[in-house]
Amino acid sequence: MTSRNSFYNLMIQDFKQRLWSFALSCVFFFFVFPVNISFVSSILEKDSTNREWYVGEMLHYFLEMVGNDNKLLTFFMIALAVVIALNGFGYLHHKQQVDFFHSLPISRSRWFIVKYMTGVLILAVPYLFFSLIASALVTLFTGTYSLLDNTFYGFFHQMLMVLLCYNAAILAVTLTGTMIMSIFGTLFFFGYIPFVAVLNIGYKSTYFNTYVGTEDLIEKILRYTSPFALALTSGSSMVIKQNLLTDYSIASVMAAGFAVLAYLVFKYRHSESAGKAISVEWMKTPLKILIVIPSGLLFALLLSTIMNNIFWTVFGLLCGILISHCVIEIIYHADFKKLFANIVHLALSFIVALAVLLIYNYDLFGYDTYRAKLSDIRSIGVHIPSLEYDISLYDGSPYSYDDDSWSYETTSDMIS
Repeated sequence: MTSRNSFYNLMIQDFKQRLWSFALSCVFFFFVFPVNISFVSSILEKDSTNREWYVGEMLHYFLEMVGNDNKLLTFFMIALAVVIALNGFGYLHHKQQVDFFHSLPISRSRWFIVKYMTGVLILAVPYLFFSLIASALVTLFTGTYSLLDNTFYGFFHQMLMVLLCYNAAILAVTLTGTMIMSIFGTLFFFGYIPFVAVLNIGYKSTYFNTYVGTEDLIEKILRYTSPFALALTSGSSMVIKQNLLTDYSIASVMAAGFAVLAYLVFKYRHSESAGKAISVEWMKTPLKILIVIPSGLLFALLLSTIMNNIFWTVFGLLCGILISHCVIEIIYHADFKKLFANIVHLALSFIVALAVLLIYNYDLFGYDTYRAKLSDIRSIGVHIPSLEYDISLYDGSPYSYDDDSWSYETTSDMIS
């Protein structure tokens, strides 16, 4: 006799409570795969001049549709995964539901795994089912039978990258106590480090005369600091000399890390956290400071770009710090009277942000005055803006710009 609290029965019960998200997933993948491929087939049949052309175009479209470079599919799958994560763990935001579920004779560990696996299956089963139907349709239309390898590889790639974002969204839900904060938390995990890095680039471009921006940092490093960025760039033709094995390894480690952290937070989370902005009390202060300082620096950079005056730059810094700090305190306490709660944190954030601003403004670390020793120089480049418009010469590899009047393979060719 099977226990009512067996893993299988718990998943069935959880699935019944989440039927609408399963229906949404089915509808999405139904239109993405079978409907899409049938629609394209009808268009190509109408425009085809011969059978060989039709078969070639159909196969090309199908391989692009299920391939690892279909970033539009990745984007919408990430959005769907976030919705599924919020739907599955959103009960943590409601005290009555938390009291009910956590009063059941089920360990939190098992309940987490049930919720997690149900969400994965809601996403994976419709994807695999409808992609196989699309593969069968292409086989029927073209007579080509060797499509399953591409279908399963695309499934593996997309699911790995989407699970990375799914796990990050679950961690955000467990760390917060309201739906809106869960969404903000997910966006924080998706974009905080890239935002800070781009802000750093903005400051360097504004204050350092010798700074020359390149895309190497974003392509080789920053994509690995954001689950969203890694998911959207992995397998993309836009990424130069990308090592897919490295991407998959890092994505797997990151996904496992997010899942373990989400499990630990879920297991030890207090039931009283429902309805609060942040479920882990000690995280409030560091999280607030991490948000307030870059916000102030962003305001300062915007006013510096407009006014080019240190007074207005500092004024922008102060406004950014003050506004962001007050907004966060209101969110934390759900009370407008707490605008200036924790004034020490406000002062500390302003001092740190001001120090960062002064470092850039007065080049206190000597970025512009630095001169490398001759023995340390490995290579050099020539920066001539008037000649380099729309031509990238800094990635260290030959670049060809196809045009009737322009064709340069290296910087030296361009100068000569």
